[in-house]
Formats: sequence, structure tokens, C-alpha cells
Amino acid sequence: PAHVREEIGDLYLLATFMAVMYEGYGDFSVADALHTVSDKLVRRHPHVFADSTADTPDAVIRQWNDIKETVEGRRKKDSVLDAVSRALPPLERAYRLQKAAAKVGFDWPDHAGSWEKLAEELEEARVAVTAPDSDHDSVEDEIGDILFSAVNVARAHKVDPALALHRSLEKFAARFRHVEKRMAEQGEPMEDGKLDRMDEFWNEAKSLGL
Repeated sequence: PAHVREEIGDLYLLATFMAVMYEGYGDFSVADALHTVSDKLVRRHPHVFADSTADTPDAVIRQWNDIKETVEGRRKKDSVLDAVSRALPPLERAYRLQKAAAKVGFDWPDHAGSWEKLAEELEEARVAVTAPDSDHDSVEDEIGDILFSAVNVARAHKVDPALALHRSLEKFAARFRHVEKRMAEQGEPMEDGKLDRMDEFWNEAKSLGL
């Protein structure tokens, strides 16, 4: 929480800095920016602030998009995927692309489909890696498909893949540091040929709940 608090503070600092900078240019004031976002919030949520009858999540989303196009004059996107920025980190972009496609019905009917697809991609990657004519591009494509399918499994179970990966990274780091500490205590170097010993301490770390 303390780290999140710090990052949120940084966001407010950056937003305020930019607003004050544009106010200095004479373009708009901080108050103007706040009024703009307040007006937009009210305008795009007539089911909350007016008499709209949109009463389901899908209806609210359709209403949201209609308001952006008809009231605000925003050009309708050529694809539902256009709303997902290409600048996002790959893992986050994969998650959002899948969510966007799912909103229009392009999705597995149940969890089993995403698991079966992941198993299929794992097998295809194994074949690609072991093929006599295997090449780097083909293997890279198949590994990418595995990662994409793993994101789909996470989404199917309402798990944020980035957060899940973060937890795994923290877990790996904690266990590896335990291995380093125990190897040092035993006077053993971290090097090739010591894998069995390192595995022993790795399992020890797991048993300790790391």
C-alpha cells in the first residue's frame, strides 16, 4: 500500500504539473481541466445522472459508445481492437485485446476451451522445437502463442495475468535468495554442477512457505 500510495502521488504531481504548465501558456486552467472531466463523467453516464434506461453492463457500454460517436463526434473505430493501445506492455495488451474480442462474442463458451487451447499450443511448440527443420522464427511464434493462450486462461478465471506474474516473480526471487543464502552458509559456490544442492535448498524454501 505504501508503494501504491507513492505512485498515485506521482501521478497527481505529474497531472498537476502539466495542468499548471498549460495554464501558464494561457490554454486552460486547472479548474477547466477538472470541469471538463466532470462534465464528461455526467454526460457519459445518463443511467446514473439522467433518465436513461440502460440497466445492464452491455447496455451501458453500448450507450457509452453511442454518446462518444453521436454527442461527442468521435469517429467510430474500424475495429473493437483499435481501443487497445499498441504502446501497452505485451502482457497487458494481450489481456485487453482478448477482453475486447470477448465483448463481441469472440470467446470460448467455458473455461475448458481456454485450457484445451493452451494444451494445443504447448504441443505445437514442442513439435516446432524438436522438428529437424526447426528455425528461430517458428519457435518464437509458437512460444508467443503459448503466452497468449496462458493469458486467456487467466482471463477465463478472472485473474489479472500481470498481477499473477508479479506474484510468481516475487516468489521466485524470495526462493532464489534463500538458495543463495544457504549455499553461502555451507561454503558452496553457486555454479554448474551444484544443481542438486541448489534444488535441495529450493525445496527447503518452498517448505518454509517462501
